[in-house]
Amino acid sequence: LNGRTLYDSSAGVNLPPQERSVGYLFQNYALFPNMTVRENIIFALDGSREEKERILAENVARFSLEGLEDARPSALSGGQQQRVAFARILARGADVLLLDEPLSALDNAMREKLQDYLAKIHAEFNMTTVLVSHDVAEIYKLASKVFVLENGKIAHVGSPSEIFLRHSGSQKFSLPAKI
Repeated sequence: LNGRTLYDSSAGVNLPPQERSVGYLFQNYALFPNMTVRENIIFALDGSREEKERILAENVARFSLEGLEDARPSALSGGQQQRVAFARILARGADVLLLDEPLSALDNAMREKLQDYLAKIHAEFNMTTVLVSHDVAEIYKLASKVFVLENGKIAHVGSPSEIFLRHSGSQKFSLPAKI
């Protein structure tokens, strides 16, 4: 990743997750239920209390979480929980963002709003983002390149238009596919 080896068994390299600079957003957001929004965001931060508070404030504002800092995840909507999870990832910093169907459990209105957040995050931070999705509209909106997996291997690569036009009539390729 960016010239750094994260894992190589033959060379004995196995960086711990906190040193890999990879942000991973789980389908269920993986927030700590016993922690507040504030605690969830600053959990993995290093530095002084003042530095942590500055980073917290930046991310609370970025994700419109003002007034929710002392709330626990159970008191938040799905969209708010997702924004807290994104805030935690970006507070820590990442070189690549891995998203495993992060919008699949949301209603259409919230899904569209958070797709806009994803596009904004990608543009603002200019980081590589890998998104697993079965939603064709989401793929068209967010992806510049699509990789279609078949039996755990990359079978097709192209822009969303190329992939869907090339394979829309194929018996082998049915939508939604894991993209």
